[in-house]
Parts: sequence; structure tokens; C-alpha cells
Amino acid sequence: ATEYISVAVGDSVVSPYCKQRDGAINYGEFTCDYSSSSLIYNLPYLNPKASYLLRAVVYKETPRIWREEVHLDSQFITEIFYHPYIPETLNIIIPKETYENDLAIRKEIERIVGTYALIADLKVYEVSIPESLPGGGQGLKTGKILGPALYQNRPNPFKGLTKIPFSIPKETYVSLLIYNASGREVRILLSERMRPGNYNLNWDGRDARERELPPGVYFYRLSTGDFREIKKTILLR
Repeated sequence: ATEYISVAVGDSVVSPYCKQRDGAINYGEFTCDYSSSSLIYNLPYLNPKASYLLRAVVYKETPRIWREEVHLDSQFITEIFYHPYIPETLNIIIPKETYENDLAIRKEIERIVGTYALIADLKVYEVSIPESLPGGGQGLKTGKILGPALYQNRPNPFKGLTKIPFSIPKETYVSLLIYNASGREVRILLSERMRPGNYNLNWDGRDARERELPPGVYFYRLSTGDFREIKKTILLR
């Protein structure tokens, strides 16, 4: 692997790659960028014919487990759980569809549990990957999946198209259904057996007959084995 981009994090002067942070924290061995909501980095000049690995290190020293989510160009990639004083390294093969058109990616680290979103190191490496390696958000091997999870769709509210991310830790039957505000099923997005991985499903705001649904509140439900979870989204026109 050849180092391609190295982002300076934890400096008093913000990196030109960093588009959103609240400031920097010095832990001694590690210095981190932090944000009370999301850290956002734009990583440009990616060759659409090349493959890249993104390496991120998260670290903190405050007591409690923290959790963050990683998104690339609004596509959910994985979640990170990490503990005090233990650096956690995440290696992600960047999905080509996130940079083949604009030659750049927008990386977002969103705080879920904990006071801040933190990152201690961020680098991009150019790598050689067999063409048969699975890519994109479908089944990316980006770390241990602790359990089934359904995440908030992005964008939300949305017009036209939104992505619904979810994770499954083992092969199982999965269904993802859309309901209107009155509880009536309007669309089956997924109903099949799936391999373990992190996934993103697109929903275009249409019903089972491909008709545009009216604007309003909708719900999506993930079911897999004994797991059930429902989240809300808002469709605009």
C-alpha cells in the first residue's frame, strides 16, 4: 500500500481537508479532532481507476464506551465502539461509486454515544485489490458487527431518494418494509436471506406499484430473526 493522503488531525490550525470540527484535544500520545455532532473531511484527487483504503484511528480518555458512525458521501459504512485509553483502528476499502464521478469523497464521523465525535488519525492509501472483492456498502468487511442494527436514513427529510442503512452480524432472513403514517404497508424494499455485513438500501419515495407517494411521515421496519426495529422518515415533494 502507498500512502496517498495524510490528514493532519489534532492541530491548532485546522487541516484544509477538514470541513467541520469544533476544535482539537491533546491526550499526549494522541491528539484528536473533535466535534459535538459530526466531523467532516473532504478527500479529493482520487483516481477512478485506482483502489483506496481509508485508515482511521479513534481514541479517547474519558470513562465510558463511545460509539460513532462512519459515512462516505452520505452512505453508511460502519459503526465504531471504543473504550477509554484503547485506540481503535478502522480500515475501510473505499467504495468506488463514492468517488468515480467527482474524484473525491466526503467522510463524516457522527457522534452517537459520548460527548464528542473524535478521530486521532486519518490516512488514505492506494492499494491493489482483486476485482472479485466485494465493494460499496453491500457487505463491506469494515470491522466486527456486534448485532443487528437499523440506522437513520440519509438524507432525512428527503426528496426523490434516500438511503436506509442497516447491519446484520450473521446470515439470516431479512425484511425491510415501508409503512405510511396510518400503519399501512406501502412498499417491500427487501425480503430475502442475506449474508452478514453493512448494507444501504435506496428508497425512491414510491409505493409497490412505482407510484409517487404523497409527502408526509413514513416508517421503515427492519426484521431479522428475533430483531425488530422501526424508524421514522419524512418525505418531501
